[in-house]
Amino acid sequence: MAFRKKALAIVMSMAMVATSLSIPTTTAKTAEAAGTTFNNLNQSQITEAMGVGYNLGNSLEAASSGTPNETAYGNPKLTEDLVLAAKDAGFKSIRIPVSYLSMIDDNNGYKIDSSWLDRVQQVVDYCVDNDMYAIVNMHGDGYTTVTGGWLLCGSSDQTKIKAKYKACWEQIADRFKNYDEHLIFESMNEEFDGTYGTPSRTAYANINAYNQIFVDTVRKTGGNNDQRWLLIPGWNTNIDYTAEDYGFALPTDNYLSSKIASGEKRIMISVHYYDPWDFCGTESGATTQWGDSITDYSKRASWGDESYMASQFKKMSSKFVSQGYPVVIGEFGAINKASYDSQNKVCRAEYYQKVCYYAKQYGLIPVAWDNGYNGDYGFAIIDRYSNKVVHQELMDAMMEVYGGNESATATGIQLNKSELTIHIGDEKQQLTAALTPSDSKDKVLWSSSDESVATVNSKGQVSAVGAGTCTITASVPLGYKATCKVTVPQANYVRAKLYLLETASWQSVISDEYVDIYSEGGKFSLSLDATKSQLQNIGSLYIKDINVADDEASVFDKATLKVTSFEINGQKYTMKNGKFTYDVSQKASDDGLICPVFNFSFINVWANTHVNNVTVENANYKAYFNNVNYQTTNKVTMNFEVSGINGGSDVQPTVAPTVAPTKAPTVAPTKAPTVAPTKAPTVAPTAAPTQSPVISDTTEIVSNLESTYATNDPQWLLNASDDDIVTVVYTCTDPSHGNWGILGWGASVDNKWKEGTKYNASKKQPTREQYASIKVSDLRNQFNIAWGNKNVPVKLNVYNDGRIIKLWISDTPVTDPGDSSKAEVSKQEGKYVSPNAAVYKAVAKAKGTSYTENKNLSKKWEQYHPKCEQSLITALESKKYIVVDYTCKKGIVPTLYIKMKDGAEKHVQAVWNNTKQAVFSYEGIKEAFENYFIPTEIDSISISTGEYGMTINRVKTVSSSTKLKEEPIGVLGSSWSNYSTEITKYNSAFKVGDKVTVKVTFDKEATASIAFNVKGKWKASKALKGKTITYTGTPGDDYVGIQLNEMPKNYGYVLIKNIEISSKGKTNYDNAVTTSGSGAAIVTSSTKTVAANAGLSDKNIKKGKKVNIDSKITTLSSANKKIATATVNEYSKKTNAKYNIYDKAVNLNLKVAGKKVNTTKKEIEFKIEKPKSLDASKYDFAVVAISNGKAVLIPDTDSRDEIITFKTTKFDTIAIVYGDKDCFKELKGDKSLHTFTKEWVGYETEFSKFNSKYTVGDTVKVTATYDKAVTGQIAMYVGGEWTTKQAKKSKTVVMEAMPTRDYLNIQVADLNGQTSVKLESIKVEITKSEADEPAIHKFTKAWDGYTTSLTKYNSNYKKGDTVKITATFDKIVNAQLALNVGGSWKSYKLKGKTITQTVKPDDDYLDIQITDMESYANVKLKEIKVEIAAEVETTTATQPEDSNALHTFTVAWDGFETTFTKYLPEFEKDKEATVVLTFDKEVGAQIGVHTQESGWYTQSGEGKTVTLKVTTSDEYLNVQITDMKGNDSVKLESITITQ
Repeated sequence: MAFRKKALAIVMSMAMVATSLSIPTTTAKTAEAAGTTFNNLNQSQITEAMGVGYNLGNSLEAASSGTPNETAYGNPKLTEDLVLAAKDAGFKSIRIPVSYLSMIDDNNGYKIDSSWLDRVQQVVDYCVDNDMYAIVNMHGDGYTTVTGGWLLCGSSDQTKIKAKYKACWEQIADRFKNYDEHLIFESMNEEFDGTYGTPSRTAYANINAYNQIFVDTVRKTGGNNDQRWLLIPGWNTNIDYTAEDYGFALPTDNYLSSKIASGEKRIMISVHYYDPWDFCGTESGATTQWGDSITDYSKRASWGDESYMASQFKKMSSKFVSQGYPVVIGEFGAINKASYDSQNKVCRAEYYQKVCYYAKQYGLIPVAWDNGYNGDYGFAIIDRYSNKVVHQELMDAMMEVYGGNESATATGIQLNKSELTIHIGDEKQQLTAALTPSDSKDKVLWSSSDESVATVNSKGQVSAVGAGTCTITASVPLGYKATCKVTVPQANYVRAKLYLLETASWQSVISDEYVDIYSEGGKFSLSLDATKSQLQNIGSLYIKDINVADDEASVFDKATLKVTSFEINGQKYTMKNGKFTYDVSQKASDDGLICPVFNFSFINVWANTHVNNVTVENANYKAYFNNVNYQTTNKVTMNFEVSGINGGSDVQPTVAPTVAPTKAPTVAPTKAPTVAPTKAPTVAPTAAPTQSPVISDTTEIVSNLESTYATNDPQWLLNASDDDIVTVVYTCTDPSHGNWGILGWGASVDNKWKEGTKYNASKKQPTREQYASIKVSDLRNQFNIAWGNKNVPVKLNVYNDGRIIKLWISDTPVTDPGDSSKAEVSKQEGKYVSPNAAVYKAVAKAKGTSYTENKNLSKKWEQYHPKCEQSLITALESKKYIVVDYTCKKGIVPTLYIKMKDGAEKHVQAVWNNTKQAVFSYEGIKEAFENYFIPTEIDSISISTGEYGMTINRVKTVSSSTKLKEEPIGVLGSSWSNYSTEITKYNSAFKVGDKVTVKVTFDKEATASIAFNVKGKWKASKALKGKTITYTGTPGDDYVGIQLNEMPKNYGYVLIKNIEISSKGKTNYDNAVTTSGSGAAIVTSSTKTVAANAGLSDKNIKKGKKVNIDSKITTLSSANKKIATATVNEYSKKTNAKYNIYDKAVNLNLKVAGKKVNTTKKEIEFKIEKPKSLDASKYDFAVVAISNGKAVLIPDTDSRDEIITFKTTKFDTIAIVYGDKDCFKELKGDKSLHTFTKEWVGYETEFSKFNSKYTVGDTVKVTATYDKAVTGQIAMYVGGEWTTKQAKKSKTVVMEAMPTRDYLNIQVADLNGQTSVKLESIKVEITKSEADEPAIHKFTKAWDGYTTSLTKYNSNYKKGDTVKITATFDKIVNAQLALNVGGSWKSYKLKGKTITQTVKPDDDYLDIQITDMESYANVKLKEIKVEIAAEVETTTATQPEDSNALHTFTVAWDGFETTFTKYLPEFEKDKEATVVLTFDKEVGAQIGVHTQESGWYTQSGEGKTVTLKVTTSDEYLNVQITDMKGNDSVKLESITITQ
């Protein structure tokens, strides 16, 4: 906040400046005094802990003539009583703005006055000693308007500024390094170059550099600073300039402690919010009202309303909070204007309440600004003299949101609607919450599960955004919630509004009305109201479709828009160009008359203006209509017509369905078709139909083939007599292929392919069995196959859905019986149409969220992981559909090949397809993986081809709120069609070798066979006729097939309604176990038997009695939390484990034959999801099962991050307990060091933990031992870069090196197909002690110099000689040589284990220093050589640059940033590019780019030339060296890019 000085404050400051600073002496806290324990809070924990904060503004940042003076702005000195008053009011955090200015001695290494630091520390202690979070920043030093301001990003002297800035933060951070997590450092305040408007890229780069210096410097000071939360701002703490593409860059956290879990952040983003400034900061009585409390609209700002506030906070949440970076609104507030307008008091309170409301909704941390002044235009909340709250209405407003649960009274909440349909462009629809008790004043918090569908504001008003469904949730502090399902229908029309962008204040005026345009078109008019100022500063006047995003095509494919005129208050303005074409197939024209989106500008100061009598002032960014008769409010009307429409609909939407919907099931059907297994019965039964011809003895050649029969050695043909007969029985599976060619003979003789006899499907009955015979001699003669021929390739080709039922050779021909002569049935049943076909078809047509793939898959059964794979998995959280657009041979449909994190994998079939689109439903995936949480347990999704290759054009995800109707288990759509499934799906107790009975029920009487795979061949029953058929057999694997025989002529399909499988001598427990509730717990299939036997005998199970398991998420009651706490405390006493109990629990109830059961004799195994609000990778989990006041602590037996698996005999409440990693190891009986469940997730530790004698500098041999053979890896920091060692498929990894940090990382690079691997031991042996090494000198800190003479190392040296100096150390270091050259001191900064410099010194003096100790305890100087050179050119460059190199790398992970267009001017984003990097040495390198799906994407390679292929969403390119390969420096010589 810029400093606010009032007249009274100035008068008071004059009296106070004269007094000297009275600052108490305080010594820096030791670790013991600072609170010993540092509680590492993650993102969600720190956000919750900091709550709402309070600024001690205009105190420690106050200054007079460049000297900080705490009372200079009229405030008394800060006291602990003020901090306690803030705490008592409800604040949890205190921000302490601090200026340093003249307290920094520029002539003494930028030393900060110690007494000033003492005072800062004293105020910090007021906060942290009282359990409040303190934010300490550098405040006034960055202002161009403050005397003595020096941290100026627009200044040219950046070298000095950065050195000073680093020195200051070294001192501040060192002073506070032992403080616990309650202290947060903020790098600076409202830093910018003093110019409002678009940021200077150069100045912004300096701000980014300051932030990087700040992070690196603080981290390196040690203590707790390497794990402390650090707060950094962007340009002027402006939200837009921080979140959008104006130049803000996050610093890299290079020195973050290894104690922080991988992937976790410890950097926060700082922004300020005073919008609209007219209301919040402008010192006048013109704008005094805001929000719903407005009573006089002339006193409101024209912008910055509640929706704007919500959108700004959402912007920060999407950009940073979602990526793990907390956002702190370091200042917000509105000045007091109550003396001008009494309503201002109410509006201010609403403003503070809304800031807190939306901050909490979007995960931000708000900190209110208080400058201590309680008069007109003051920001004071607490009086600093009396320490009393002076604006209780502001505190009450903030505490409505952050007041905690102590005063909460609501124990229930109910909404006035449970479902709601709203169209895009409709007025907001109101949801009203009723609380229990009805007089409760608790604040209701509203949220939307998907803001791309609908949003809800703080009043419960719902607005439509995009087509789909979402859930609006209303909650109260005690955790009670109510929900409403919101549906936004997919629009089949264009809904257009008129927009005016005015450039005086850069705000948009939007028509309140809209028009709906359907495919018949018509004449329309649209009007908006504008002020004179707005009409005199038109930037753009345009029309757009509000049903879609700005860059998204509308529902139409093409339309013509003809504008007849505009009117201002009835005065007409004609058009220069009135005809506009909307066409999705065309590119936008330069004149704006053609556009692929329904968004047309009629006046545009940046492009073209198509209206007559309009003046355009391009330089002033404004246009205006001429000769306007202005009024207070002016009506702008656009008259137009739309015609020539392709696409869309003539049907106008109704408010509700015209017919009440039927009672569809509320959940997905429990029996849906599964995919065909790899071993499915694909043929008709071996027994011939009852009406087939009678044939003599035969020699069967082949039977039951869907595909071509082929052989290279047809002995049956070569050895047969000429009079033998070859007979083929065949059919066609597609009834529409009457008279199509479906089979044909062919052979290759003398390397020439010849065609033979072809067979067509029956013209009238293509799906019936057909018979065809041919003499052997005739068949041989077709191909000129002689008796002596051998190895002749012969084929009976199958195509167009043909099928070979049987091929044999005999001595008797067979006559085909021909088509049936029976009369045609009057009623022919049509093909089966799914009851959900309309839903699936609508989903396929919907726009959804689309991802372009354009991937050609040329192989059969090829699997492709789409670029949007993670987006598909995420979409399933909202139960969205997945639609694959593809191109391939007719009849081939892609499947989704889904692999779960425990290794289970299946093909999932589409629920609908139309030969170019395949639709996959959440329900279908859930059905295939019924014992899994979807999508939590999904590891990967790939798209799989079928018998032929295909092209995947794009993939999209689509929301649909329509409830699905129950589908049959399977559909048999033609003669000889089949359905197959796993036996265990219907009887989990089945084992291969069991004798089973399969009972199948159809929707109508049919003739079919049931088949098992026995000894590698399908064994089918005889043809069985009936509505229910039964077959008993002994399967050889876990599959059963059901195959329809000849389809009756009047049938269109046969549906499989039910399948029952019983195993002889075993009870099928599957049907005895039912589930209900929300499915919060899943009983694993392996314990269904136990669950069924919880209270039921086999006899009762056979009678149909059931065991029901009901599960749902609930709030953990205080009574049960006490029980859980006491239970875990007993365990904690034995292990000293630290733990937390989650505030939600699983209510798990067991009913046997309708009666509730609290305990069972046998354990039943369940799995539940770990709380998504926690970073599960950081914690170890267990559960406490509570029943009838008794409890037991149960370990998590599942090593995966997402799932807790446990066995229990107690039922009622399952509390979730989590603590430090491996804290429940003893409970599990696990004595290993760590369990790996993911590749490349490291186990971080220290060498000294496994060898207490270790010190940095020792050479160590590390041996890591696993319990299974894996590709293990050891990583350690050696010589300034990471060094690794791998061992493939081994239980041990061994690495020997001299690490430069006491840090060790053990990883698993390849689990080798295992779901978990344990690290059993680590052995650290010291093979060479640093203490044993002799040395000339031992450095123990940076900048400690070793001074000597040149003659000491070469007695022949004399003044004037040119010498080559070589210094050798025991480690790779950053060092410098200092000598007197040319009459002044010259320093040469070098890096390496051996450094060399040639120079001509003026005297016999040499000084050697270490400039950066890294984390070494010491560095030894082992040798110095001084060689005299006769003629060597002297140099002052430490590392001369190669002018031909693009960049020189000296350390790994150093980045070279550039753009694609620099090397390929015609570069196109979102198109694959080939990048070739050329280096001067062999290296490991990578490039980083931005992508739409994953944000940041890298590709790596090795060599002197590295070739990489990437697709990027913008022009940015980053080149890094990942492995220096032992080189001190590497040059990037060239970059070549092609597309």
